Amino acid sequence: MVLDESTQRVLSELRRSRGVVKASLTRVRKFVDNFNPLEQALSLLEFRQEELPRICKKFEDIQAQLELIAEDAEKEEEERDCFETEYFDLRSRIQEIINAAKPQSSTALNSSFRTTGSNKPNLAPIALPSFNGDIKHWVSFYDVYRVMVHDEDMYSPAQKLMYLRSCLKGPASELVQSIPISDSNYKVVIERLKQRYDNRSLVIQAHIRELLNSPKVEAPSAKALQALHAHVCTHVAALQALHQPVEQWDAWLVTIIASCMDGATAQDWELRRINNDLPKYEDLERFLSIRVNAFENSEACMRKSIIVPSSNDASKKSFSTKKSLAVTEGSVRCPQCSGSHQLFRCDKFKAATVSNRLTLVRESRRGHQNVRAGYGQ
Repeated sequence: MVLDESTQRVLSELRRSRGVVKASLTRVRKFVDNFNPLEQALSLLEFRQEELPRICKKFEDIQAQLELIAEDAEKEEEERDCFETEYFDLRSRIQEIINAAKPQSSTALNSSFRTTGSNKPNLAPIALPSFNGDIKHWVSFYDVYRVMVHDEDMYSPAQKLMYLRSCLKGPASELVQSIPISDSNYKVVIERLKQRYDNRSLVIQAHIRELLNSPKVEAPSAKALQALHAHVCTHVAALQALHQPVEQWDAWLVTIIASCMDGATAQDWELRRINNDLPKYEDLERFLSIRVNAFENSEACMRKSIIVPSSNDASKKSFSTKKSLAVTEGSVRCPQCSGSHQLFRCDKFKAATVSNRLTLVRESRRGHQNVRAGYGQ
């Protein structure tokens, strides 16, 4: 049978993809060949061991498609045999290294979250993760559950199903609650959950919607700016992990974030720009991070300035209160224009050059320290 041009292209793409997967397995093998348990952390090898089933799953998906359309079925079977031979040999070698480095009982070897030596303290049990049906959290939930329960040989399928049911909340629990607990139903429940939540396209769309609905900062404060910064960074990082081209999204990411900033922060961001080039997301993210730190330090200083020391002597308490109030009143006098506002809110200060700003801030701090020293005399 002669394959048409379209099928030939599909075959070529599948074989390239298979080559990428096989290269991943080769990299793991090279790491194992060069691994020295006396010089390297054993956890590095365990992380590679956890990656192997995912590599095998990718190979299986691609190979199944190849075997359906390829002309030379015998050659494709040889490819599968070679891959499986190397895969299981590699898993065996890794386990032998781990067993040699951890001379404990087989039960301890099969549990990633138990102590591995009698000379180590008994740590508190780690609680199983929970999943409430929010598709954005499925991957992180299942990765942890898989390591703690799914991949453990010491549990029967029925026991695993009981643990899984205890982790599910809300819509996720309702999806599988009608399925009886039995060994044969564990795989059914896993497949139903994956069919519903293991949807890369929906996860990407969910993270993009979260970015479009980022929290707006009405008044500048460390808490509000931190909430915006953390929200954006979380969902951008999630999209990067899903292999989305976030580095090409500067225009709309900057537009979304800027629209959520308060007026003073947005104005300060514009004043810091030195040309009309399209701003980068990483520059705006760095600006927000620095501004959060600045507000945290400023708010901490303001809280400290209004603390009234306790004293049994009423006259001392009164004198201390006057000192604190005097310092507080002085702290809101702008050293740039003498206006009744804080320095970081002053338009003249924002318009000054960076070097002039630094000079003014240093002089302002020295003056503040001299005032405090005068009150202490």
